[in-house]
Amino acid sequence: MTRRTKETFFKSTILKLLAIAVVTMVEASYAGHDAIVFGSFLNEQNAVVKRQQVIQSLELDATIEPVQIDRQTWYRVLAYHVSARDLLVKVRLEGFSNSWLLLESSRNTATAVNATLDRERSPPDSPVPSTGLAKLKRLNAGEASPLPKGRERIRRDDLEMYGDISYENRFFGKTGPSDQDKFHASVTFSPELYVRLRDQKSSFTFKPKFRGDSVDSRRNVIDIQELSWVDVKDSVETRVGIRKDFWGVTETFHRVDIINQTDLVESFDGEDKLGQPMINLSFEGNWGTIDLYALLGFRERTFPGENGRLRGPIPIDLNSAEYESGAKNRRIDFAIRWNQDYENTQLALSHFSGTSREPEFLSVLREGSPSLTPYYSVIEQTGIELLYIIGGMAVKLEAISRSGQGERFSAATAGFEYTQVGIFDTRLDLGWLMEINHDDRQRSSPIAVGTRLTFNDLYDSQILSGVLWNEDSGETNVFVEASRRIGGCCKLSLESMYFNGGLTTNGGNQMSEYIRDDDFVRLEFIYFLGS
Repeated sequence: MTRRTKETFFKSTILKLLAIAVVTMVEASYAGHDAIVFGSFLNEQNAVVKRQQVIQSLELDATIEPVQIDRQTWYRVLAYHVSARDLLVKVRLEGFSNSWLLLESSRNTATAVNATLDRERSPPDSPVPSTGLAKLKRLNAGEASPLPKGRERIRRDDLEMYGDISYENRFFGKTGPSDQDKFHASVTFSPELYVRLRDQKSSFTFKPKFRGDSVDSRRNVIDIQELSWVDVKDSVETRVGIRKDFWGVTETFHRVDIINQTDLVESFDGEDKLGQPMINLSFEGNWGTIDLYALLGFRERTFPGENGRLRGPIPIDLNSAEYESGAKNRRIDFAIRWNQDYENTQLALSHFSGTSREPEFLSVLREGSPSLTPYYSVIEQTGIELLYIIGGMAVKLEAISRSGQGERFSAATAGFEYTQVGIFDTRLDLGWLMEINHDDRQRSSPIAVGTRLTFNDLYDSQILSGVLWNEDSGETNVFVEASRRIGGCCKLSLESMYFNGGLTTNGGNQMSEYIRDDDFVRLEFIYFLGS
């Protein structure tokens, strides 16, 4: 197949997907008093907490109804609404990612099998994301919930302990360019401790992480993901310690997300982050929410080692990182973010001043061999996030302007996500995504098209697929992700990525020039402790 034929094929494919999305939008009209289900709990108190969270965050009249599932009584948290289908899209974007639609026609039948078995703690004072976190990959991984689903905890008054053990195996189609192995296995232990003080206004969280890898020594990790104290008083929330805080609304590139450093050892796509020591004050009022950040110290970006996969051909020397700031990794950075929710719109403005989380690289010779040294500049970055919801469609925009890394540049990601709720009068939800990207530093940026199929079944089954296509370079990267719970104790997930390197004869920028031979399939089995 010639390059011109490939371009014609992908252009026609994208147009067909758009046509299908437009046609199916017309089919999505439905009137009735359906209900949005936010979760089902064995412990009635957990259901009460979830109901309070829904009422406080969404101002919906949520109720609790008992449901019989496998001879056990589950307490289902739900809210009836005349426009439940359209409202479900906004609810998911507000952070209740695992909510689903209960049709009026099936309410009195044996619908218990569709219950989402949430064994999650949702403290009344736990903040709900106020931005549209419709991150497809994060939703597929179940990370948008206050706590991961399926995790039981051991209760001792205000002390809760839970966690998981996971086994991961990655299979690569070819041996790496530096003769790296085709099979990589790892085991991860992630316990978590949560303490809610008796005043119900303060909480403490400790979440370490331990991982051993069979091949790449840089994936052997002992790290603190979270070690934080949260205190809520009136309209002010204080958060101190090591935390993760996500900014953004788009799916493919997170232009504004800059608080935490990217963890490329955990995942090459930039979705995973390292915990950041910080002091965060959050002020809430009718005018919106303002977050002030003092970021205490700096964490360098992680990279795979010489035996690792999904890396460039030249090794990166992590022991010789250089900084523009004289304080190096002890510099205190600052950030501010304002966000406001309107009826169908969410708007956020932010500014960051400090050491860039995105390093540049200096080429050096060490013992006669080429090596790359990370160089971290001091930058100023201003960003905007916009999410507009109309019916079942969410229109999204992220844009930044940054100085400090050469000439000032701008970058933006814009697109839409449309969700068909209950397609063909079934429990299935189908989401469509399309985004375009721009970066002043690049000749051409990729277009993303994706779908997410949610089964809304007892096992939280989901399938995510998508394509990243760069017309300038001819690259086409295809990914598929799927996950399914196994009973209440375990979860099985699959991820696959195919890299089509495109052509270099036209001088186009290569998104994945150095990993074109790293097509892989990743399998992960997670066992939730205490289940």
